[in-house]
Amino acid sequence: MNQKLILGLTVALVILILIPSSMFAEEQTCVPSDPSISITPTNQTSSSGTTLTYTLNLKNNDNSYCNITDFRIFCDTDYPDLECNLVTSGGSETSSMIDGNIPPGYEWSRTVKVTAGFVLGPGTSYPFTITIDDGAFNRTVTKSASATGYYTVQGPILVTKEYKTVSIGEEFYVSASATSPYKWEVDTYDENYLSHIIGGVGCSSTGTCNYSFKFTALKEGETVIELKKFNTNDNYINEKKMVYVTILSETSKKIISLLDASCKDSTITLIIKNDGTVDIEVSDIMFYVNNNLITNPGCDKTIILPGETTICDSIPGSQGTNELYIPVKGYSNAISSSVYCSGGTEKTCTDSDGGKNYYVKGTVTVCTYEELGGGCGAGLDYCIGDILKEGYCEDGSSKLIEFNCPFGCEDGACLRGEGKPDLKIEKIDYSLDNPTSPMKLHFRVTIRNIGSASCSFDSNIRIPQLSNHQYNRCTYLNPGESCVETGYGYNGLGGTIPAGYYDITAVVDPRNLVDEINEYNNKLERKVYVSPPTTDFNFKVDAGKYSYSRGETVRINAVLSGASDFDFSNARVVIQLKNPNGEIINLPVERLGAVASACSVSSTTNVYTCPVWNQYSFYSYYRIPTYAPLGLYSVNAKVNLENIEKHSYDRFIVEEIYSGLVDVDIQPERMTTEVGEPVVYRVTVTDRHPIVRCSITAETETTPVTGGTIATEGVATEVVPLRCPVIYNYVINVYGLPYHSVYPTIVSLHQGSSETFELKIFPSPIRTAEGITTAVKKAEITATEVVAGERAVAITGQPIAEESSESMGQFSVAPAKPDLAYFRFTVKAYLREDSTVSDSDTAGLYVKFIQIPEPPPFPEEETINIELKRGWNLISLPGKGTGFTTGTCSVTRKPLAYIYLQDHKRYASIEEALMIMGAEKLLEYLSTHSFWIYSYEDCKVGFKVSSYSTYSGLSLVQGWNLLGTTKDMVGETLSNIKGTCSFEKIYTWNADSQKWIEKSEGDLIEEMGYGVLVKTSSACRLKTNTIQPSALPEG
Repeated sequence: MNQKLILGLTVALVILILIPSSMFAEEQTCVPSDPSISITPTNQTSSSGTTLTYTLNLKNNDNSYCNITDFRIFCDTDYPDLECNLVTSGGSETSSMIDGNIPPGYEWSRTVKVTAGFVLGPGTSYPFTITIDDGAFNRTVTKSASATGYYTVQGPILVTKEYKTVSIGEEFYVSASATSPYKWEVDTYDENYLSHIIGGVGCSSTGTCNYSFKFTALKEGETVIELKKFNTNDNYINEKKMVYVTILSETSKKIISLLDASCKDSTITLIIKNDGTVDIEVSDIMFYVNNNLITNPGCDKTIILPGETTICDSIPGSQGTNELYIPVKGYSNAISSSVYCSGGTEKTCTDSDGGKNYYVKGTVTVCTYEELGGGCGAGLDYCIGDILKEGYCEDGSSKLIEFNCPFGCEDGACLRGEGKPDLKIEKIDYSLDNPTSPMKLHFRVTIRNIGSASCSFDSNIRIPQLSNHQYNRCTYLNPGESCVETGYGYNGLGGTIPAGYYDITAVVDPRNLVDEINEYNNKLERKVYVSPPTTDFNFKVDAGKYSYSRGETVRINAVLSGASDFDFSNARVVIQLKNPNGEIINLPVERLGAVASACSVSSTTNVYTCPVWNQYSFYSYYRIPTYAPLGLYSVNAKVNLENIEKHSYDRFIVEEIYSGLVDVDIQPERMTTEVGEPVVYRVTVTDRHPIVRCSITAETETTPVTGGTIATEGVATEVVPLRCPVIYNYVINVYGLPYHSVYPTIVSLHQGSSETFELKIFPSPIRTAEGITTAVKKAEITATEVVAGERAVAITGQPIAEESSESMGQFSVAPAKPDLAYFRFTVKAYLREDSTVSDSDTAGLYVKFIQIPEPPPFPEEETINIELKRGWNLISLPGKGTGFTTGTCSVTRKPLAYIYLQDHKRYASIEEALMIMGAEKLLEYLSTHSFWIYSYEDCKVGFKVSSYSTYSGLSLVQGWNLLGTTKDMVGETLSNIKGTCSFEKIYTWNADSQKWIEKSEGDLIEEMGYGVLVKTSSACRLKTNTIQPSALPEG
């Protein structure tokens, strides 16, 4: 080798060794990192059925030398009724995976929509997890991250109550306390009765803040102030305070005055007078002596009538001057005075259980007043084994006596022995007969005998806000047994129960006739709230996809949903299109019916569930003509339901579609299944892009040839360019199916390749007015293929363009089979980078629905219509029943009912009669006697009959009797059924002329339901209409 060349190489090597490494540029290397992911907000609270929106924030943490990563993002939850949908860049929602190309260091965000189904229990946070990784297109996952969000289903709201009584013009405060992050605000109040002046807040060092709200009373009446406590972080309301305010006029104030105050033996005696115009309960008067509240002032009355006085002589005082402050609850006026008690050595003794009461634990309190001061001491009754140490008062001093409890001693009182019953009201349950317009408030009262002896008893159940009650009574219980008294309350002659609060009060042994172990557990009250009917609902229109081409058919769905009490089938829906030229196109609207909301499929068990709630669908078809203008189309849908109008909007574009670069094929073309049986179609997507060869680079394919152009050790090769690694990502969408379906949303293909995937469809139940019984409401039109050339008709029965279309096919109208419904659906694939590169194919699905057999219903109660004339009507009920229906009578000016009280010789309203006679006796009386109804108009009321009455053996009193005409009287005369009665006068009432009409015994009774006024000479009975066998022959 050349010596100079060797020397040069050696010098160069030495120089390279001596040069510091820092003088070389760093190697440009990709450093991958796990991505970042966060959900904002982390937790939100709402009620079931509501969709909440979260923001998903993502970041690619690779360094800048790395390539763009194609991430996949998916949402998962362990709760089938918690639906998590990711929103794509195009605005569509999917419960499947989405993907996104994120360059290194870039941040990326997407919207997540989460809906809690009605199955999820309130007061609980339900998690969902969103994961991002680089496993798209079946790659091995090398980097990933996940974040968890929460949907908290709103639990029951605590409601507290407060009552205030003020006068017109009076200013008063309403206050409530809370700690951060909670605060109170005024939610609602009636500006007709109150003015809200200002609100203030004061916080202590412990963080508790008192919120005070000032109001002024404007006019006489009753009103409610509603405060709400909410979390300032998420506005979640967790408590409400209802303040019931009674506003009195100046003449209706409760005013008291102090006529006299004296003190003897350190006991103060006061004489209080009622100077107002309304009754005052002594329990509403508060006695403060030296700022100490006296709970038992010893007044001689419980109610002080206007102008009257009460003497309160058991008020303990102390030596010297005693400051008195005596207000009335809810009123600003109060007595302020003082009384002087001289010194001494007097003693006072009080016993809380009233003396020697061995079965009640008591407290003996003794107060001694010395000349220079004094004090009080107290002692409790207590047990030593079975021996009771019972305290009591005697001559102003406390005494103690031992008593041997025969059945044991516990907690300062003797246990009661066996041989006595103990009746207890355990609980009160309630329900409404109709949540939208209830006419009855049903109750179930559970009574149990927790004693050791059997007994007979009576009971009383009342709802003061309702005028009428009907219920079955328990009358006898053995030890340990329980029974349930069921019944309902309702208003007068019927009508709906207005929203508001109602008190159900149940008392067992109301007259205290049963000697019980415990006499203080016989009463239970429950306050219930009847809420107004829910009228809110959601309305949404959906055009299916965003991009269409000429010749395609657009299916537009309009869906009503929500927990509304309305009947969605009564909705009127209008759907209009506005094309790019501004022309309005009115589309025919068809009803699909009530359907289930989106179904969810378990990834582990492959079981799908479809939550049931109120959802109703309408749809329209629009066949895009071949001459249709290109551009943006606007969809405007309007619904009117019970005079509530809502709008919803969507849009789509019509554009030129370049075909030939991708093919879509569905096999088979048609399938038949039934509800609950999934079906699988095979969809093949084929890329038709030409195969492109890359130019010659360092990476080449070499093929040996003869006589090559490049010589390498005697072997000639030809350089052939490689196939360029181009991947086309096709987005897959499915249209026209009302059911849940599973399929890949992205298919990635090399040029010229194809891939087949499964489309799995889950036919779900459909909710109808009768319940979940059918797959779809019975279609009146279905589609079948016809010979080409016949006029094409859309499956809705509406004419479409006469020209044929490969994507739509031709159809004719035929009556649907009674157990079959047909759905035509489309699978479309379009290039993600260029949506104009697309193709679609259509297929059909027949779904058999199954009518689930149901046992025949019980026969309905017969409703008798009673015709009323304007003015007075003398009517009778045909028997016992479950109440009136409003019929055609006005609900604002209801008819008035009056009953003649025989014992009192006067008329009374039906409400007063109920109080005097009780529910059972009143219903019995009305089933055989006539009564008066005054109607403001000609109308009809209905009465639901449960059992018909009979005249048989009916007792009449001497003098006037208002008889009712029963069912078994029809076709008879009074002379045939009079029994032992002798009629002096007989009249009926003519409601048309508003006059009495005199009748005779021989007049035929032609119909039931009207009244007959008869006068008898003495007490008697009508004939007994029983059939007796013939008498035995004599001898």
